[in-house]
Amino acid sequence: MKIKPLNERRIIRVKNVNGCTNFGGFAFKGNRLYTIKTKTGDALSTISVYPNYNKTKRTNHVFQNSFGHGNSMTYFNNELYVAPCDSYCGVVDVRTWKYKRLESDTFMSGISHYSGTMFITIAGIPTQGGSQLYVAIMNRVGDRMVCLKKWVVNNPYASKGYTVTQGIGYRKSKKKIYYVLSHESLKSNVVLRFGVGKSDPDYLFKSKAVTGNSKFELEDVDFDTNDNMYMCTNEPNAMDGLYRVR
Repeated sequence: MKIKPLNERRIIRVKNVNGCTNFGGFAFKGNRLYTIKTKTGDALSTISVYPNYNKTKRTNHVFQNSFGHGNSMTYFNNELYVAPCDSYCGVVDVRTWKYKRLESDTFMSGISHYSGTMFITIAGIPTQGGSQLYVAIMNRVGDRMVCLKKWVVNNPYASKGYTVTQGIGYRKSKKKIYYVLSHESLKSNVVLRFGVGKSDPDYLFKSKAVTGNSKFELEDVDFDTNDNMYMCTNEPNAMDGLYRVR
């Protein structure tokens, strides 16, 4: 397995809004950026729309008791899919901003569009001290998310304390899955890369540790239309941001 450092550069700060402080996920549609932040207690979430992801101008949409912890988000066919750290998926139509709840066969704590109506998800709490991670391919069938395939991915950094599951992303150009893990201290992070259905990562990306901060969680990962890699952070003192990774 190859190990490579992440070179993160902040693009914009994503400020708190409506008391929502946890920047759990984001998604791209062209130059348009969607972000989700959730309030402590998980009862209130705000989805913001940035017409241009290089600028901080945004409009906000508030949802109550809809997205749980709001842990990872993806875009497909005019809809945003949010993994709530629960056994359902929260979906909102970005044309009407109407919400729909899709019951799920499995626990979902991360989500990324895969192909057609199928999605790659984090499908459960890690086992064996964090050394085994669950990943699934889910298919939307009406108002349900149905599991088509579920497998275990080995976490080679579990013994080093990287056991806190965050978001997941599927890079279609490389046909690879990127799985974000934070250290138990919530100050540093790694990203595992592996193929669909594969149990062993072929790459591990190590994030820089931000010394002096009480928290630096990488929360989610996505790719823009030019296939550039981006990640979002949950940081103290309203310093959450969208980062480009080289």
